[in-house]
Amino acid sequence: MSPGEAERLKLTANAIDRASTATLNAGVILPLAGVTLLPGRISLVDVLANAYIFAVFALVLHLAARRLLRSLA
Repeated sequence: MSPGEAERLKLTANAIDRASTATLNAGVILPLAGVTLLPGRISLVDVLANAYIFAVFALVLHLAARRLLRSLA
């Protein structure tokens, strides 16, 4: 693998990992903050179910980025 290909692979893995961070933020942290700010308007069960789905998706993205970087070794 050439140095250019290795850098491209690293950039792709970093982009996937940043997407996992954004997914975690948008799907878990912000809705949970919304529950604390507007406790009567949002169902906590719905937010927790949504947070679980987004957390799993963020984990899948993160593991995909790690797997992609594993091919460098």
